[in-house]
This record gives sequence, C-alpha cells and structure tokens, in this order.
Amino acid sequence: MKSRYLLTNTLVALLSLSIGAASAASPSPAKSEHDKGVELAAKKSYDEAVTHFTKAIEADAKDPAPHLERAVSYMHLKEFRKAIDDCKAVLANDKAHKAEQREAFMIAAGAANQLGEWAESADFATKAIAVAPGALPYADRAMANKNQGKLAEALQDIDQAIKLNGKRGGFYQLRAAIYEQMAKSDRAKSRELAKK
Repeated sequence: MKSRYLLTNTLVALLSLSIGAASAASPSPAKSEHDKGVELAAKKSYDEAVTHFTKAIEADAKDPAPHLERAVSYMHLKEFRKAIDDCKAVLANDKAHKAEQREAFMIAAGAANQLGEWAESADFATKAIAVAPGALPYADRAMANKNQGKLAEALQDIDQAIKLNGKRGGFYQLRAAIYEQMAKSDRAKSRELAKK
C-alpha cells in the first residue's frame, strides 16, 4: 500500500513536471505571432508579416522586438511614417536594450531620410551614434546634412563612415555626390565674386 502511494505521488510529480515543461516549451501567443512575422518577412511577405507583428504587439506591448521587426517591414513597404512610429514606441519602452535603441534610431533615421525630413533624420542618426557609433548612422547623418546644405559636416560624417567600413560602394558614391555639390557651390561662389 505504501509503495502504491509512493508510486502514485511519483507519477503525479512526474506528470506535473512534464506538463510544466510542455507549457514552458510552447511559445507564448506573442512569441508565436512574432516568429510567424519573422518567417513571413524572410519570404518578403511584408504585408502578412506586419499583421503578425501587430498581433504580437497586441499580445505583449512591452516587447520591443515586434515593433522593430514591424518597422523594418514598413520600410520595405515604403510606409516610412509608420516605421518611425514603431521606432518611437521602442525608444519610449523602458525594456528596450541599448542595441534595440540603436537599431530604432537607425531605422528611424533611414525612414526620415526617405521622407525628406533631413533635420529629423540627422537627429535620429546623432542619437544612434551616441548609443553606439557605426558606419550606417554616420552615412545616414551625412545624407541628411548633405540635403540640408551642411556640406562640411556631411563630408566629415561620410569620411567617418568610410573609415569604419570602407567596403560599401554606396558610401563612396555619397562622398562623390557631396564633393560634386561642394564643387557646384564653389563654382557659383567664384562666378559671384567675379561679378564684383
């Protein structure tokens, strides 16, 4: 009798452990939706990915990951304002880690560049650089400064981007465009001075 009691208790304990392990192993609804979104984004099904990232956010609004993933999907869909809004949600989230903050600043800088909002882009890029310097935020800020006519600052930023990662052809194209804009400005100044 005593052995049956011990056997029953042991089986109950094992059963509860296996149920606990099974529930721990099965992902939460938020994680499940997030994973579906990542899978769809990898297949370039960005509209569907956004739907799943949105469901993940609704299930766990404090997780910054689905906001970042949805922001990237919005970038692919050319919905730049929505991408910025998701990045701002990450930046307002006290659970966001430094790497997530930097990524949010970088995505937002790129989105603002696409919208032609140069001052906002430069601000986001400056904040990304403050969190963790890297070639891409310097390039984003160079683009924003170039388009605001701040050519010396743009040149400084693109030189820094190239110093950090000299293997991106786009960086050299941007530097060439800055030099061309500087040359055009210098020619205009030369003509203006020649008239005096």
